[in-house]
Amino acid sequence: MSREEQALILLQSFLQAAAPYREGHLVNSIKISSEYDKLFIIIGGEPAPYAAFTNEPWSSLNWHGRKNPNEGWVERAIKAATPALQKMLSGAMTKEEYDKILKKQKLILEDTRKRRASEIREYYKIGE
Repeated sequence: MSREEQALILLQSFLQAAAPYREGHLVNSIKISSEYDKLFIIIGGEPAPYAAFTNEPWSSLNWHGRKNPNEGWVERAIKAATPALQKMLSGAMTKEEYDKILKKQKLILEDTRKRRASEIREYYKIGE
């Protein structure tokens, strides 16, 4: 696997860990794709057509002047990933460091999933 592919996997893991999480559709929509021998990350699409609205300012009157609490999550994830991406692309990152970063991001996402499941159980009084 090339450094560029590894860097995209790292970025994907940071985006998934930072994505707003309600039912998981947005997180599951963050995919690495290719076209004409170019790799890129897709956020949204059919599984989460609302994806752009999770990152952008709310302008609709429906929100009554409230600010989008998730606004800028993509930019924050990229900023958080930048040092790791720079190290990966420069060739200075070891396999152990790479694996440790991926594991950390997956743990963050798993904690989010567990927290959301707990909130749903509590809301619906499941298991009582």
